[in-house]
Amino acid sequence: MAKFKVPYHVPNRFDLERFCMNGQVPNPSALRRIADGMNHVTTVQKRQVFAYSTDWDSAPSGSSSDRIVWPVAFRTSRGTTGIIVMAGLVKSDGAGISNPLFRVSVYPLGGGSVVATKDIYFNQRASGATIVPNDVNHQTAVLGGLSPNTEYEVHMTATDGARVVFCSIWESRGAGVLVITGDVAESMVVDIDDDDVCNPGGIAAEADILDSTFSKIVTAQNNLIKQHRTHLLQYSGTDYEQIAASGVSVSGSTSYSDVVNRTFHIDTSKLTTLRRSGSTACPIRLAVRSDRTSGTGTLSVGLYDVDAASIVAEITGIGDDGSTTWSVTAEDLPAQDGHYQIHAKQSNTTTTHIIYGVSAWPYEA
Repeated sequence: MAKFKVPYHVPNRFDLERFCMNGQVPNPSALRRIADGMNHVTTVQKRQVFAYSTDWDSAPSGSSSDRIVWPVAFRTSRGTTGIIVMAGLVKSDGAGISNPLFRVSVYPLGGGSVVATKDIYFNQRASGATIVPNDVNHQTAVLGGLSPNTEYEVHMTATDGARVVFCSIWESRGAGVLVITGDVAESMVVDIDDDDVCNPGGIAAEADILDSTFSKIVTAQNNLIKQHRTHLLQYSGTDYEQIAASGVSVSGSTSYSDVVNRTFHIDTSKLTTLRRSGSTACPIRLAVRSDRTSGTGTLSVGLYDVDAASIVAEITGIGDDGSTTWSVTAEDLPAQDGHYQIHAKQSNTTTTHIIYGVSAWPYEA
């Protein structure tokens, strides 16, 4: 199968005035530069979906039991086939025979078998209460086997005294071969039939400009606009969850109120133009991970528009999902540069839910 190379380094900026040729046919080299730029974004330049850290001076204590850490839900973008996880572990207070372990697993968001999993170890004892940068062991793990345009959850657990002080997750493309020349990453080789990229073959200097050339570029551009969206919102209750029910407790209130005491900046003013409802709303997916700990009522969680003073997206009727299940719904956000809060309420005053995580991302069918 024929292949072509996608530049690993960011392609040079192309001056708009050089592309505007006063009514003349565009230069093929200019079109190729555009194709290379879009291919670089699709193949190499992947988005971050999660970032979290704790206070080093009060790093969470370890436990011999499994603790769920920082739940994450997201949708992969076009061309994404895996995730990269970078985590920082500090020395554990666990017993000498313990094996401190930070496990990262990916599951389908709607339920199902594990798609990929990695174990990250440190295996050293704590030397004192004060943590300095040299105490942090930085680990990187790559998890493959994911599919593009698919919703997943990242399930993270800390076992046998593992103490995690930070974790970052971003998408990656496992398919393709990264070419290394002189210790410098030069390009990634991809198949000519790969729908995720714009094959620049035929877009060469002095070559003819054909309708198929423009079709390749327009198709790649539309796919890029549809699927490469910034992850909009990722909130996790506290440093470590579940064992002590230390997420956000919602109890006794049947009216919406701010439950996390934070304001989130989300800019959708120029987002999701291909699927925007009219000119005022951008489709998103809203996900909530929670557990009903008492009562028989249901939970509602909504995004509160601070400027409009109203709930603009919500999930209602959340029952006893259990602490490992996400409730997900399709909603709309206003097309604006806005500020939002996470509000919640119960259907009665005798029910309590613990909220462990809230995620939101742009939605494309």
